[in-house]
Amino acid sequence: FEGIEWIIISLGAQGAFAKHHNRFYRVSLPKIKVANPVGSGDATVAGIAWALAEGDDDETLLRKANVLGMLNAQESKTGHVNMAHFDKLYQELQVREVTHDNNSK
Repeated sequence: FEGIEWIIISLGAQGAFAKHHNRFYRVSLPKIKVANPVGSGDATVAGIAWALAEGDDDETLLRKANVLGMLNAQESKTGHVNMAHFDKLYQELQVREVTHDNNSK
């Protein structure tokens, strides 16, 4: 993976693991009611692109990406997100850095 800046592994409802340069992260998601998960990965990628374009820090990127994926899953229409729920999920989602000795900060 030489030269790849970000690696993000989705765990579905269990969140995600991510690596950026030499830092590792665990993302934990709040429980949500899923209406249709189709397109949630695409919405997550859109969140990554949005955060990269804004120059956001690691935690903000992971929050934006995962919140957009969750917002998509809550809608019956594929590719639709209701941004009115963005802030609530953004605050509920947890991002923690994982150190090499398996302890989180």
